[in-house]
Amino acid sequence: MTQRIAIYANRFDPPTIHHRHIAERLSETFDRVIVVPSGPRCGPRAKPGEIPDSRAIHRATMADLNFRGLPKCIVDLTDLERQEFTPPVALAERHAIANSEVWHVVSTDWIRDGATGNSIIQKEWDRGAQEWSRSGFVVLREHGEPFEEADLPPRHVLLEHTAHMPGNTIRMMLTQWEPVDDYLHPPVAAYIQRHGLFRDVQQSERTTFKPSAAQFQLFVDGWNKKSTNYGQLLAPYTTGEPAMIVPIGGDGTMLRAIRKHWRDRLPFFGINTGGVGFLLSGREVSAFWQQELLLYHLPLLQVQAVLCDGSIRESIAFNEAWVERATGQTAWVRVTVNGVERIPQLVGDGVLVSTAAGSTSYARAMGASPVPLNTEVLLLVGSNVLKPAFWRAAVLSLDAEIVLEAVDSVRRPLHGYCDGEIFPEPVQKLTIRVSRTAAVELAFTSDHDPFQKLTDEQFPPITVK
Repeated sequence: MTQRIAIYANRFDPPTIHHRHIAERLSETFDRVIVVPSGPRCGPRAKPGEIPDSRAIHRATMADLNFRGLPKCIVDLTDLERQEFTPPVALAERHAIANSEVWHVVSTDWIRDGATGNSIIQKEWDRGAQEWSRSGFVVLREHGEPFEEADLPPRHVLLEHTAHMPGNTIRMMLTQWEPVDDYLHPPVAAYIQRHGLFRDVQQSERTTFKPSAAQFQLFVDGWNKKSTNYGQLLAPYTTGEPAMIVPIGGDGTMLRAIRKHWRDRLPFFGINTGGVGFLLSGREVSAFWQQELLLYHLPLLQVQAVLCDGSIRESIAFNEAWVERATGQTAWVRVTVNGVERIPQLVGDGVLVSTAAGSTSYARAMGASPVPLNTEVLLLVGSNVLKPAFWRAAVLSLDAEIVLEAVDSVRRPLHGYCDGEIFPEPVQKLTIRVSRTAAVELAFTSDHDPFQKLTDEQFPPITVK
């Protein structure tokens, strides 16, 4: 059978209840609904008023929250991650699969004057005239909105909807601190509130958060008996829509939880049953959900690996990504930062790129100085470096792009890792940068603020004889 796929592209800045309802209606008719938050247009394609009001990471998070749970609905963040605008025809080609037909979701503005061949689709789209005659279009029409039936494309579905509040009006209302909850899906409204989006105030990566309900999704270290016991104590709170993800274990448990659940876009609150637990709060489970929690919005790394067989793999990391020697011989690694070759041949055991949050882990063990977890830097660290002689860890800006490449992948192959997860084959190179769409929110009780943990860890306890 032929699968019908609807492509629903929009700025979604912010996404609204109206957008969610449209996606729900589409899922009643189509086998798959692809929601695409559009990236920025550049050059002659740029149009006035299309510059987003919020950062890509916030737009990505709001889109995931707004359309979460809808059947058949997939949110494609590719444009936001690449910071580019994909034309509609190219979007259709990206998502077409075998035995499928792709339909474009458009407003009546896009089809106006279609009868004379002068619609936006026919005049401005790549291969617009061909697309008009051969593709399917879902035309969104507000009840009572005037339009000419002759302007409709040959293959179309008319989807009527009620009047809605435009995104630019909602942004203006938020700027003026007017109530907008009637127009926003509750998880989106809560996210905007706790991060102060669209307000005329300085946004902070640290804020406060109080769960809306004592409802959690647990992620338990099954190898740790204390973790399983705590999990049983919190099991009654796992019904209903979760307000937080609660990993129970050590820092490794938190990393695994983040890698698996970051697109749930819920705050993570860790209960420590392991060691130091930099990413976790305390070892008690008594009513933490009734407290005002400290909340840190932290980036993830976007990692692209080119394997030695030429294939490409992509992954994300919260703490670090690195390459290390795959044999008994030392690694030879070429290090490039923002397109500039900085170290033609580093000789040692390996090279690691760490976020600030990961600086207390392997980066510290390899000689880097730990920094507060929301510091806007990346750390570049070598392991047992022989050459360049006396080279020490480098501190880079958060927007740096680092390439770690094997100088001789045949005689001195490299393994690649993201947060301890190994790529399946030796790598030719890793390209590492901060993701524009992947981030997490970590919550802590006030008496387990990671700033204080870092201070305590750097100074030995004082003993008085």
